[in-house]
This record gives sequence, C-alpha cells and structure tokens, in this order.
Amino acid sequence: LDAKAKILGAAGEDAVPLIGFFKGVNRTSVSNGGLLLEITIPLSSNARTEASYRRIDRTVVDIALVNAAASVTVDSSNKITAARVALGAVAPVILRSTAAENALLGLDLSTVPETRLEAAGRAAGADAKPISDVRASADYRRSMVKVMTKRALADCIEKLGGAVI
Repeated sequence: LDAKAKILGAAGEDAVPLIGFFKGVNRTSVSNGGLLLEITIPLSSNARTEASYRRIDRTVVDIALVNAAASVTVDSSNKITAARVALGAVAPVILRSTAAENALLGLDLSTVPETRLEAAGRAAGADAKPISDVRASADYRRSMVKVMTKRALADCIEKLGGAVI
C-alpha cells in the first residue's frame, strides 16, 4: 500500500518505505537506540482501492507458512491502474512481486480473465525465494504462494465489484 515507517533516531526523524524497512531475519531499519514512531498508509481520494491478505498456517496462533497481501486500484472507468503484491515467509524478508502486479495493469475490472490471475500467481512464485524448514518445504511454499497471490487478488477484484471470468 506504499506505506512508510517513521523512525526516530539520533539524527532525527526519517521516513522509510515499509518495503525497505525489513533488512533480514529479525533485523529492521531501526538502529540501536532508535524508535519506530508510526506506520503511515497514504490514501487516495481519486481512485478506489481494496486490499486482501491470505495466509496458510498450522494454527491461528502459528506464524505463517506462506502469505500474500495484495491491493488493486481502479480509476473512474473501472480500469486497473495499480496493483501491489507482497509476499511473506518465502524469502528472508517480505518482498514485492512487481511481475505479479504488472499482470493486471490496464484490465477492465468487470472482465478480469482468470488466466491473468494465474499468471500473477506464477510470477509471484518465480519471485519467491523460500527455504525448507521444519514447518514446510521450499517447494510447498513456492506452490502455495501462487495460490495465495491468486486468491488475494481475486478478493480485491470482488470487493471492488469486479468479476473474474
């Protein structure tokens, strides 16, 4: 959603795009002695945007095995003007899949081909860099990120009143 993290450090306040906030496993842009003050999400009054978050986990209190968050923005003529896809638990840090995002640009909201959602899912799977661990294999995570991306994007389209055909 193009969110930013406001960080207070020794040099003062700084705004960091949230996609660059995470630096690695258990590491962020907040330096020693720094403080995360707020996370801001810009709102647009000129377009309609909906978002969705999908995850697979073992239990509701467990950390996700794989997750995908998506947002879709349409203009007044119901053309998709922007999409965002963020993937978690499939790389050392949260990552965006711009290839998945680009798969929907310019489409009419009322007739989004399912094949384009599948292409977005494949693109997200290609961008993923999962590992195998005790919770899930890399192959499982890569397969499921495709599914979660497709479902999250379909959720957004449905919330906007569109149709997947």
